Amino acid sequence: MLTDIIEALIFASGTGLKADALYDGLTAHTKQEIDQALAELKKRHSGGRGIHLIEFNSTYQFQSNPIYGDTLADVLVETRERELSKTLLQVVAIIAYKQPITRQEIEDLRGVNSDYVIAMLLKLNLIEPKGRKETVGYPILYGTTDEFLKKFGLETITELPDYEELMHKIRTNYEKYYAKSSALFGEIEKVTPEAEVAAADLPDDALDDEETLPDFLQDEDFIIIE
Repeated sequence: MLTDIIEALIFASGTGLKADALYDGLTAHTKQEIDQALAELKKRHSGGRGIHLIEFNSTYQFQSNPIYGDTLADVLVETRERELSKTLLQVVAIIAYKQPITRQEIEDLRGVNSDYVIAMLLKLNLIEPKGRKETVGYPILYGTTDEFLKKFGLETITELPDYEELMHKIRTNYEKYYAKSSALFGEIEKVTPEAEVAAADLPDDALDDEETLPDFLQDEDFIIIE
């Protein structure tokens, strides 16, 4: 009964339900009982089932099984072959690994203006403002969102994988499914070539000893745009 109640609550929430909300609302049950029910639900909604129960940042939400993404895209939305720009991937990776970080700090690392790319990532809800830095001008600090965690299958940002695993998640989640979904990308335009930079064009002093990016961000194949 408790498992079914929690299942209904999570389904009705739509955008996800915090575990704390369950603890506070289901006062007739202990935290242990609720955790056991959540574990049962995750087991029930897994594997080859059409609906999975995912957990991110102590929040639970139902989503469609990614392995059926192509079929869902073909049936439910207008098929659009859109690749998430490699520049967007580069910048969201910088933010993920170095958050909180300002626009100027991102540009110092990349050696190129990043206003347009940051605007696109905000529109995709992959990043969000996290306050302001205590320095001249009080620039906005950016960090990743719960949407970022959901898209890349992470429960917390501490689970951020190494380059190979991250790129596998990106290609799986975007190129196979989300890149086709107009519901995700809407009318967002592709990043213009002027907003992108090849690794070979980066100035020699773009990266210093204290601000060294992970190896994968210096990979020419990752940064160059076709």
